[in-house]
Amino acid sequence: MIQGQKAWDYSHTEHSWPVCHVFMPGAKQLNDTPILKQRLNLLQQTESNNHLRGGVVNLYNTRESSWIVAMHKMGYRYACVWFDGCWPDSEQFNMGLLREIDRIDTVGSWLSAGQIQCREDSYPFFTRSLIILNINTWMNVCQPNSHIIPQDYPDYFSVDSSWEDSVYSIHEVEEQHTERDYTVTTDKNSEWGNAWIPWSLRRHLVVPGISDDLMETVTFTRPLNGTRDFESALQGLPHSDTQLSHSAKRIKNKLFTVNTPIYYVNTESSKPELAQQLVGTQFDQYVGPTAGFKLFYYAHKYGFTDTTKFVLFDFDPDSVKFKQDTLQGWDGVDYPQWVQQWCGRNPRASTELVPLVQERWPSIVNAWGGADAWQEFWLKVQMCDWSVVNCDLIGDNSKLLNTMNRGRTFFWSSNIYSYLTVQLLAKPFEVERSFIDLITQLKHSHPDSWFSGTDVRDNDLMCPASAILTVGDNRYTGFE
Repeated sequence: MIQGQKAWDYSHTEHSWPVCHVFMPGAKQLNDTPILKQRLNLLQQTESNNHLRGGVVNLYNTRESSWIVAMHKMGYRYACVWFDGCWPDSEQFNMGLLREIDRIDTVGSWLSAGQIQCREDSYPFFTRSLIILNINTWMNVCQPNSHIIPQDYPDYFSVDSSWEDSVYSIHEVEEQHTERDYTVTTDKNSEWGNAWIPWSLRRHLVVPGISDDLMETVTFTRPLNGTRDFESALQGLPHSDTQLSHSAKRIKNKLFTVNTPIYYVNTESSKPELAQQLVGTQFDQYVGPTAGFKLFYYAHKYGFTDTTKFVLFDFDPDSVKFKQDTLQGWDGVDYPQWVQQWCGRNPRASTELVPLVQERWPSIVNAWGGADAWQEFWLKVQMCDWSVVNCDLIGDNSKLLNTMNRGRTFFWSSNIYSYLTVQLLAKPFEVERSFIDLITQLKHSHPDSWFSGTDVRDNDLMCPASAILTVGDNRYTGFE
């Protein structure tokens, strides 16, 4: 190990969940395509942060197994190990995984489970999607290393447990069976976790397969197939679609398909966490995206007067037009009806998020203390100096900064700097340079400014702009 290199690290989302999730930044299968590796890691990290429950282990030295002992001491019963290019689709995966483990337990005693592949030229191995480890079993069977291959390969037979699910498990054969010759094997047998298959059979354990039901709740891009074409595809470069898996093509198409919904309401809560030391202190200016009413809630709580300026921005012209028309022409009553009428007058505008308006409008009114309090607030905002700017914050923030007044400023960027599509499509260091430029200018031209939003590593910030000293190492900078 290189001096100072850590073997693994741990964090958690909750204590009571029985499963920890393991990611392998130290895996080397995609080292020849470093851009693909980084972008798949970003996709995996973002989707996993959004959907997974339980502990998280990042394994940098893949031959290290001390993390399993540590997880056992912490009370985890299972580990779900994720390979590059595979991640959960939604929070439904969590309960689906527990149901899958219950199903596997009915097959017999087991050490590890995965998508099993059996070929004539090699011993069975796990597909590089995900592997489930039974931590208690591992502790009780001499703690076999995931890489160390045993000298002999026990003979095996597979049993279909469900034809519909295409699930089969591997069992050792009885002693009277004649063993096949497994001296000729492929490199796959030494890949992480595959050694557990023969080790399991030597200990009379079943090797269960994972069901289609569980795999339907994950995205598996199969990045080891058509690797270089996949890397080119994620950069918008020429490539062969025939070399990509169905999921890889879906990711590519989603990434490069322009999708700019108008955020009539915020998809997250319009009532965000607040910095209590700011409540009632008043800012001279509030700046933020056109999305929903979140920026206005900050103004509602932190305070504003009839001389306060509001500057809203968006790179989507329709979003800009909607916010301009709303500030100019809406009386603050019956927002769902206003949205419907505006969409009728602007038939080419996106209506993707219109169904959320009726659902979320009552909670927005309640956040302001009722309909009367809301309408009084809204009419006060309309009387202020306000501007709506068509601007790409990442690519060119000069238009926005030139629109802003001097004075005590509250700048809300939402999650623009950590937004997945922005991160994937940006040129090298473009997002970092943009963040540095914005914070630097806020410090110089608005020394009493506060910044709220995420940095390029998805750390939530609510702090003076002067307190931000790095691009992404801001985990403990927030004041909420």
